[in-house]
Amino acid sequence: MIINCIESMFTSNCYLISKNDKWIIIDPCVNVEEIKRYTDKVDCIILTHSHMDHIYYLQEIQNYFDCVIYASSYAKEIIIDNDKNFGYGMGINKQISFVSNMFIEVKDNDIILDDVEIISTPGHSLDSICIKVEDVLFTGDTLFDSSIGRWDLYGGDFDILEESLRKLLKYKDLDFYPGHGDKSTISLQLLTNPYFRSAVLKK
Repeated sequence: MIINCIESMFTSNCYLISKNDKWIIIDPCVNVEEIKRYTDKVDCIILTHSHMDHIYYLQEIQNYFDCVIYASSYAKEIIIDNDKNFGYGMGINKQISFVSNMFIEVKDNDIILDDVEIISTPGHSLDSICIKVEDVLFTGDTLFDSSIGRWDLYGGDFDILEESLRKLLKYKDLDFYPGHGDKSTISLQLLTNPYFRSAVLKK
């Protein structure tokens, strides 16, 4: 597996993964031309959640590559609503749509693409998920290096976010790639991340 991280104009991370002759985009927040620097084929998009800074180019990328989207069922309502996806809060008035029959809903513990595991982690948003690909975890805005995602936007809830963080203990031996910032390890966050440590101690 090859992981390419492309930082967007919003400082959010778009991950372009090459795995078993398939190309996967996690969070389509960079444009088609950026993706084409790596590949002319994309098999699917996976959304860690549907805030505007993570889905800004969703429609363009799906249309260009004719690929399916995997996301939480809650994502459908959030993608198309600029209040719910925080587009208006970012000063962005962009209507995003998607091809509905190429949208595949995922839920906790689902396995997609043969061996990609979905972990439901609401709290930052209703539709937040983490994604386990081989021996790494993509955490979106659930967990960052030394911090966690905010919980004051639509569907956010601090107590639920803490529950989601506790679920990540199962993956304590893995590296993780967050929605913003640099990669780290779950085990290091247990030592250095005050939010993560606090959530775990409440268990």
